[in-house]
Amino acid sequence: MGFYDWENSRHVFHYIQDQNLVEIQSTFTAPTPISSDNSNNVATTAFVKSLFTASKQQNGWWKDTNTGFLYQWGSLTASIESETYYMYGEATFPLTFSTVFQAVITHDGFAPTGSCVNGLSNSQIKVKLGVFGVTPQNTPWACRYIAIGLA
Repeated sequence: MGFYDWENSRHVFHYIQDQNLVEIQSTFTAPTPISSDNSNNVATTAFVKSLFTASKQQNGWWKDTNTGFLYQWGSLTASIESETYYMYGEATFPLTFSTVFQAVITHDGFAPTGSCVNGLSNSQIKVKLGVFGVTPQNTPWACRYIAIGLA
């Protein structure tokens, strides 16, 4: 019993029952399917790696090439105090979205504060931090964001 490689005329996997012996006579290989292949072909390591790309930097991204989903993250500094109680900051995304869905931010600031995404485009995020009547302390504040959309 076993598998036979008809193209190369050889046994690939061979089981000999009388000797309880399994003999592998070749390395298993498979052609790498294209990323749009929805068949039951073998998913090779190269195929799986081709589905996802990423930049694992402080301001980075992860992209699913099959669905087009793009996740981006990064940091920015909120320090522009154009009003007494609010600080603003902005950052350019590492990659431009074709469509951006949503973004969230966090910050290291001290004070009872609100934080919001004050502007969101396919290429940039803008933030506004602060609460009316409370002057931000220990500025500037470090902020982090995550944005989700399509590549």
